[in-house]
Amino acid sequence: MADDAQISGLSVSASLTTEHNSRIFDIPANWHDNWDVFRTTLHELEDRGLNPYAAMVAVRLVGTGPTVLDTSSVEHMKTHLGTNYLPTALEHKQVKAFCANAALEISKASARIQEDRRCLAESETRHSDLCEILDPYLALLSPIRTSPPEILQEIFAACMPTRHDAIMHSSQMPLVLGRVCRIWRSLSLSTPVLWSSMHVVVPAADDVASALVRERCDALQLWVDRSGHCPLSISVFVPYSFEKNLRPFVDVIIPYSHRWKSLKLLPATREDLPVMWNLTPEDVPILEVLEISDQQFESGPDPRWLRFFTILPNLRRIALRCYNAEAPLPSCPWNHITSLCLESQRSFFQLDALQVVQLLAQCQNLETCRLVFPIGDPQTVPVSLPEITLLHLETLAIAADILVDSNFNIGQLMATFIVPALRKLHLTPISYHIYNPDVAESPVVSDVIVAMDDLLLRSSCDLRELSVQFTTGDADTLLQSLHRSPNLTALSLGYLHTLNNTLRLDLMPVLVELTCTESFPGLCPNLTDLRLTHCDQTVEFHPVLKTLIESRCAPSPAGFVRLRSAHLGLWFRSTLDADELTASITPCKATILKPMDYPSAVDNAAAGILDRDM
Repeated sequence: MADDAQISGLSVSASLTTEHNSRIFDIPANWHDNWDVFRTTLHELEDRGLNPYAAMVAVRLVGTGPTVLDTSSVEHMKTHLGTNYLPTALEHKQVKAFCANAALEISKASARIQEDRRCLAESETRHSDLCEILDPYLALLSPIRTSPPEILQEIFAACMPTRHDAIMHSSQMPLVLGRVCRIWRSLSLSTPVLWSSMHVVVPAADDVASALVRERCDALQLWVDRSGHCPLSISVFVPYSFEKNLRPFVDVIIPYSHRWKSLKLLPATREDLPVMWNLTPEDVPILEVLEISDQQFESGPDPRWLRFFTILPNLRRIALRCYNAEAPLPSCPWNHITSLCLESQRSFFQLDALQVVQLLAQCQNLETCRLVFPIGDPQTVPVSLPEITLLHLETLAIAADILVDSNFNIGQLMATFIVPALRKLHLTPISYHIYNPDVAESPVVSDVIVAMDDLLLRSSCDLRELSVQFTTGDADTLLQSLHRSPNLTALSLGYLHTLNNTLRLDLMPVLVELTCTESFPGLCPNLTDLRLTHCDQTVEFHPVLKTLIESRCAPSPAGFVRLRSAHLGLWFRSTLDADELTASITPCKATILKPMDYPSAVDNAAAGILDRDM
């Protein structure tokens, strides 16, 4: 029999069985003080008419363990807890030894908890208390405290945004670094590369001389000063009707034009910026990226802004976005261009479809191409377009008219491309004519699915991202395109309504083949991102959609990956329970939107962020 000192670490539980039921009787909290208390407890059970010898008694030697850690060896470090203090070599050794011993005690407490949680609830609390004592000392040993400044600077630079220029806000890089600690603030301020990227939002102030305009101009000047001699990447967002406020900001950056590497103006406000259009090639020797967005590009009597493009010897990426492009396309070194974006809803830089293809044929080093053509611009004479081969093109995005008699017919344009290196394809067929109630008959539209499949077959490319809207088409052709793209990781499919909806593509077979089952693992084994828009127009789609998403989120067969995100844009008459579906497809990140949830273009523009992927 153990003595009192030994039994202080015993845990006892008793389960007594009667003729009618089984009950767990509480043992007094002080039972472990001595065996007399335990014997008294059993006698009390006997007094109730129960047989204590019928009890199943479990006894475990668990030990209470310490309730606090012995911190005497690191008592001198307590004043540094919760600070950014860098321990000396000796202090680091002392804290490391203390943490090792403390971790051993905590591991013992964890083992006790795992043995029997019912009897050792107090050990779980003790475990939490021990961790609370240990964590501040572990923080003192963090490797980031001992990292050389050069390594920290590299880490800071790697955390800078890549899809857009750095936003001048305290919650964003690089300003957020200054909110961590004094050392990081000092180091970030002395790292010029962190300040070489800047996104400026011109304030919507009625007075150009307002305090807000002056404040942001001063902030921009300070930002540029911190950038040292690094090449600059600058983007400027100007709210409409406040273009007059842009000039003070331009005056700040003009003296540094020799360091401009990327310049984006939204909108351009050409008439108010003669100081910019008067620059010479010597003023902008390293400018590689130029983006200008405006409501309309008019060819006035003195289009100096057009000549600005001709003075850029190192221009590689160009983007012109507008509502109406009546001006001619500026002359550029097309054979040097690697990224081209041309967008216009009316007119198209005085080019027709044939001239556009001839222009693209000159861009033999093109890697990214985005073309948004005018809608409802019928051609008088059908044009036969030649094929062009772009060996380096990896991203192709086309938004064009689906009408076959349009000057920019999307099917005809796609038939010109041979792109063996293509990885991302985004197709947006559109037309205003299909919504015109005065049209007596359904217009003849291009079969986008057939044109897309022909492009993939002709190019023999290894597609990774596909986004397409369709009006008419055949499900077998779409399935054939997906079979041609086994390495697809992102897929976006959406309906585009036409007057003749009886010819609408039936997406049901595609959804079924994308579904993973025990007998059929499903198409596109590497698919991680799925987006479906307006694909639930009948109730029959709902169980298919639900099964598809759930199956791609469940553990898949070998060689298949789970979905990382699912985005469903529901039809406005949809009866699908979005909340129920969202809850059932974890761990996938699901976004299920009904029409009233869609963000408006105004909301997107208000952010003032210019995407680097042109």
